[in-house]
Amino acid sequence: MATTKATKPTKRDNHRVERVQSRVQQELSTLLQREFSDPRLANVVLSHVAITDDLSLATVSFVVMGDGPDRAQARDAAKVLKRLAPAIRTKLAPRIDIRRAPEVEFVVDEGREQVERLDAILDEVSRELKNTRNT
Repeated sequence: MATTKATKPTKRDNHRVERVQSRVQQELSTLLQREFSDPRLANVVLSHVAITDDLSLATVSFVVMGDGPDRAQARDAAKVLKRLAPAIRTKLAPRIDIRRAPEVEFVVDEGREQVERLDAILDEVSRELKNTRNT
């Protein structure tokens, strides 16, 4: 009985995944701007695309520019994108150069929000330090 060993992705495989990720992000950005007129998608910016090694699933992180602290616009956009995912995949397929377009899953980019919170905290600390030096 022969056993098969799991193989690590090669540099060539990694390069291909990176190339497809970049292409998917580029094409999705264009699609969302030109093909879908839902106003809830007007300020959506794709921040990152991660694709599985077998190219079957693309997880697309996004932010909504000008969204408030309650992230209501991001939640609305996520609902719309989830509903449109099959249509987006269908339109994406002929635009990328692979045999089968990956399934597309959209998630709100939490990292961006954390960076904004940290910036706000650092600004507050900086202001407090300036106030204590001036007194």
